[in-house]
Amino acid sequence: MMIALYPSYPSRPNEPDPAFGWEVQWAKKAGFKISFIDLELQLGGDVILRKFPEGEHTVIYRGWLITPSDYLKLDTALALKGCKLLESYEAYREAYEFPMWYARIMDETPLSVSYTGTPELLPKRETFDLQAIAKDLQHHIKGAAIVKDFIKSRKQDWFDACFIPDVRDEEMVIKVVSRFLDLMEGTLYGGLVFRQFEDFKRIGTHPKTKMPVVNEWRGFMLNGKLIYKAPYWASGNYDEAKEPDASVFEGIVAKANFVSPFIALDVAERDDNDGTWRTIEINSGGASGVPEGGDVKDFYQALGKAIQS
Repeated sequence: MMIALYPSYPSRPNEPDPAFGWEVQWAKKAGFKISFIDLELQLGGDVILRKFPEGEHTVIYRGWLITPSDYLKLDTALALKGCKLLESYEAYREAYEFPMWYARIMDETPLSVSYTGTPELLPKRETFDLQAIAKDLQHHIKGAAIVKDFIKSRKQDWFDACFIPDVRDEEMVIKVVSRFLDLMEGTLYGGLVFRQFEDFKRIGTHPKTKMPVVNEWRGFMLNGKLIYKAPYWASGNYDEAKEPDASVFEGIVAKANFVSPFIALDVAERDDNDGTWRTIEINSGGASGVPEGGDVKDFYQALGKAIQS
């Protein structure tokens, strides 16, 4: 059976990080063997595996997002043990970095423009000329936009560090991006990405951030087939919301033609008469969490069943 690999708890390294304790419980019940990896990997250290069984195994990484370079370390360390990751280094990277998946499905997702500043994947704040970016952005995007880096946004800081009401307001662009860079200090990856803000079907307001909650769903795909989907948010009136069927997720992944066998795909319903579904994010299936509106038990039962079959 496949090994599920989780971050260990620093003070008790043979136990899972508490954030993944519930996942470990249901992974065991779904038939997975369990192992742990020390967080030193994310701090530039070596790969230290705990409770890792002998023999040749396929491993699914279920942990925090780690950079592709750290994932390569893990991939290499497991290969030396005669094991392999379900998602190879190449597969992980293509679903991790925004420009790599955006280029494959440009007409299925909001218009976007990226600014890298330097060829480094961990750029410093000073590499970005925000005044020049604010002026140039108007030539690519009209109206509202959101800002993120190659892998994540600050949607939890929606009004301060994510949402730009109008890109023509250069002062506002600089203000929002500056705050985004402040909050991302030391963790900014790849560069700045600006995404055209589209009108999605609104079903509520987030109780903490006050950002609009839209009809958004996360689907997990294994070998091109949808194995589990759930509402992205715990809040919002999903009872009366339209639900995407399997063809929505499977069609997008088929078009992208990913190397990776395990993909997490977030889609949202456009607020128009057609009810079009648009891709919001694509991520590694292993390093993507079960969404707020989902159920960990159901996810692992579905994943275990799909792998066994």
